Amino acid sequence: MQQRRDSMLGYMAVLAVCMYLIEIWFAIDWLQYLYSPLAVVLVICSLWRLRGFNLYILLLLLIIAFYIFIDRDVHFTVMLASFGENMSLLGLFILVPLFGVYLSNAGYYGALSELIQKREEVKGAHPYRLGYGLTAFMGSILNLGSLPLIFRMGQESLSSFGQKQFALTLMRAFGFCMLFSPYFVNVGLVLVLYDLAWLEIAGFAVILAVIYTIMAALFFKRTTFANEVYQVKRKEEQRKVTEATVPGFVFYMLCLLLLSFLLELALPLNMLTVVTTLALVYPFIWALFKRMGMVYMQAAHEYMKLSFTRLYRELGIFITAGVIGAAIAVTGMGVIVSEWLVNISNGIVPVIIFILIMISILLALVGIHPVIIIIGLGSALSPGMFGMEPSVMAVVLLCAWALSTQLSPFSGSVLMTSYLADESSGQLTKKNVGFVMALVGVMTAVLTVFHIFQS
Repeated sequence: MQQRRDSMLGYMAVLAVCMYLIEIWFAIDWLQYLYSPLAVVLVICSLWRLRGFNLYILLLLLIIAFYIFIDRDVHFTVMLASFGENMSLLGLFILVPLFGVYLSNAGYYGALSELIQKREEVKGAHPYRLGYGLTAFMGSILNLGSLPLIFRMGQESLSSFGQKQFALTLMRAFGFCMLFSPYFVNVGLVLVLYDLAWLEIAGFAVILAVIYTIMAALFFKRTTFANEVYQVKRKEEQRKVTEATVPGFVFYMLCLLLLSFLLELALPLNMLTVVTTLALVYPFIWALFKRMGMVYMQAAHEYMKLSFTRLYRELGIFITAGVIGAAIAVTGMGVIVSEWLVNISNGIVPVIIFILIMISILLALVGIHPVIIIIGLGSALSPGMFGMEPSVMAVVLLCAWALSTQLSPFSGSVLMTSYLADESSGQLTKKNVGFVMALVGVMTAVLTVFHIFQS
């Protein structure tokens, strides 16, 4: 019974996102009153499944939001629509993994694993460099699902590596992706908050990602584990013979990236809508071209059926964040918070940037999800109050989110890495303190240069 209920909720989540996409593509405004009630059902069922601190925080935020709505005499339809406020972000979570569903069923991961083995035989073992590079490339599209996939590839293909250090390297590479990838929810969020196109922040974001990688390389030898466990290559399993090749995999990824950017330039749509729509269409077209349409459709159906079971925590957090964000928007709190920040920092931009990043990190450390923090800050702060361009403020919030997830023991990437490394999340974040705090200083300086450049 529970499994059937979860399957229905999975289909409901996909249906809500599809209705949102139809609304955006064809400007059918009344559709929000169909998918918003579905979001209400999803958040109630998510809260029912949640336990502990996350549950209490989300309930508190919903109570605060409803108090604001009632106090400000907000119409019921506006309150209802607030539950669908973050549907574009949910679309990334729910549909973007379909890109990986196709790759998995087409055999590309097996082909990549074989290439890694051959490369090690010729050029020697560089497991950490290889792990970082693979995560930086694949994770930019496959998101959190790339971490266990690449870790498993390492177990099957690399002769030897330190399990804990390898997992931590993948986690740091995941932070690289969070700074620029248009397939990540944090990038999509800041674009929506400040009504920007991805290309307006791309230059800044890529520079930050490169600096982040240099810092990761500098801190690599400083991060060791006293209780390190060394993995050795598992006994090779007989693989299913497929036509998949590594060049085919690279071509698939590059075509996807190019198509995403071209469509954003050509259409009056933001990158979130483009990427989410492509997730529905792009892998299906490739599957048809490769004559595996039915195989892909069955795999995609199984994925959608289980989407609520996998993502109920994220669904609850993102829907609630949309509601509290909409509530903050009707309070006029932006001017108050912006003036407070200007006063406490004396209007000094580097201090403002530092405070914003540290607020995000400290709140994330106690378990408040970065999306709630960033929506709260983004909805409340007016870049013009600081003489800052929206594009610069957007990358400030990107840095805040990326660094928060590297240090919070409650973030998805830390929890996944904890499982892979067989190490507590608390110990992992302790290993990352020096790395993150050094990045706070470096990123503050670089972001200040961006601000000066844009002024």
